[in-house]
Amino acid sequence: LLRMIAKAMFSYAFALLVVVAVLLWSPVVSIWGMGTLLLTVPVYLLNIFWISVVLALMGARFPDMAEVVGAVMMFAFLLTPILWYVTKFKSGSTRGYFVSLNPLYHLLDFVRAPALGHSVSGETAIFVACMTVFGWLLAIVLYQRYARFVPLWI
Repeated sequence: LLRMIAKAMFSYAFALLVVVAVLLWSPVVSIWGMGTLLLTVPVYLLNIFWISVVLALMGARFPDMAEVVGAVMMFAFLLTPILWYVTKFKSGSTRGYFVSLNPLYHLLDFVRAPALGHSVSGETAIFVACMTVFGWLLAIVLYQRYARFVPLWI
């Protein structure tokens, strides 16, 4: 698990150089927002870490978990406003309600909004904070309960 995370962080460090260069070149990016990224990116990485702990335990128990995660990620990519704008849906509509329940939308907005010069909405900040706390509680409980079985499962 730690080897996978170290490899991902190494790739992230090199990709970050390109991202920073593109963001500085873009006229849409706010310099104040770049400072805010120093707060939002670590919270984002904390969430990614607890998700990887949970998925690693599930992957050790269920060998076909990689295929399930791949299918879920493709579905989540289409449901998360990466290719389309959230403003397309009214906040009171059914579609707007489902977008507001999407945790990937909140994680994306938590990092993307400050970089584009917008403030993070209160709903997104509360959602990400709750997701971080409850996610880490879940990861800790699952790890304490099932880590000793991992050698048997592999």
